[in-house]
Amino acid sequence: MRYEGRGSKAGKCPHRLCGPDGVERECGKDGVVRCEDCFGRELVCRGCCIKRHQRLPLHRIKEWNGDYFTGLTLRDIGLRLQLGEHAPGSACMFKHEVYKDFVVLHTTGIHLVAVDSCGCSGPNEPTVSVAQQLLRAGWYPATHLSPQTCASFDLMQAFHILSLEGKISHYHYYKSLQYRTDNIGINKLPYRYPAFCLMARKWRHETMVKRGGRAYVQSEKRVEETAQGELAVPCRACPIPGVNLPTDWADAPPERQFLYALIVCIDVCFRFKNRLRSSDEKDPTLGPGWSYMVDHGPYIEHVKKYASEAEISTCAGFAAVHLANLKGIKGHRTSGVAGVCCARQDCFRPNGVADLQVGERQANIDFVFLYAILGFALTTLIVSYDIACQYLKNFW
Repeated sequence: MRYEGRGSKAGKCPHRLCGPDGVERECGKDGVVRCEDCFGRELVCRGCCIKRHQRLPLHRIKEWNGDYFTGLTLRDIGLRLQLGEHAPGSACMFKHEVYKDFVVLHTTGIHLVAVDSCGCSGPNEPTVSVAQQLLRAGWYPATHLSPQTCASFDLMQAFHILSLEGKISHYHYYKSLQYRTDNIGINKLPYRYPAFCLMARKWRHETMVKRGGRAYVQSEKRVEETAQGELAVPCRACPIPGVNLPTDWADAPPERQFLYALIVCIDVCFRFKNRLRSSDEKDPTLGPGWSYMVDHGPYIEHVKKYASEAEISTCAGFAAVHLANLKGIKGHRTSGVAGVCCARQDCFRPNGVADLQVGERQANIDFVFLYAILGFALTTLIVSYDIACQYLKNFW
């Protein structure tokens, strides 16, 4: 209950200001504003609160109305954030309001922020775009063309980890931001769920490209020239000549050759279905074939060549072989996925995952398997597959 009231903080604003004579004095105005995110939770006046938060625009504040605290934003009390290389509290001579209702998603909720862009430029230098200014400030814009919404880097990093470790969906994470901003639901909040989904997807893709070291490639098309499977993390236990093998590995005696064999597993999962929504035109693939999934274009062209061929089986004991020609995926784009992984550490091979259109057909497995072992430079390859007795007939 003490937390809900003013406690011992009631009184004058304790913020110290430098007077005309150079001597610091307490502000002396009534302290009515409290920051929920600043340490100490002191009550200060509006003017001092703005000065304190010139570089902390995403903090949450409340104001004492005489009986209780009411919620409001830093924008409501007059805070304006200036982008660019300007001192806190100063403004650019060529400033321009980014957007009237600019929204920033942060770990503490959904914030309405008053933002001004910088219009300064050096001699023979173009003006830095608004999207670049936001990125340099640590805010990730939803678009590089007239951005109206962005998310803090802290939020993008937090959601990235939570979605991997906690299996939290975009929807539930965004709902948590809504409830943290207004848990009762009496205020109308800006709806930015589609923008958040777009930013999360772009963030994952650009993080993958960054971690793949593409920024250090000496080429203007350093990203576009990314090779197939280049951004996949290789298995550290798989033998790779020139990386983790001795120079004389090829001359090892027969009883030790197993150490230098590549062992892979092939299997499919029919639980990973994809509903028939959207399209490649509306929702294009980012980095096709750059990591674990095969490039969808060449893959589909290959599968279409054998679409009319029925799978022939001489085995009556495997349901996977029997169901290869059956499609029970009404309303779905794919019936599942096929994968090739390392048998030592269960790491998926680069370009080792592909969608299935019908069942476990040989044409699909051929493509993903051969792409997964592309660049194989060893003398021994061991393949584990539950229907290997049918699949490997006449393969070699």
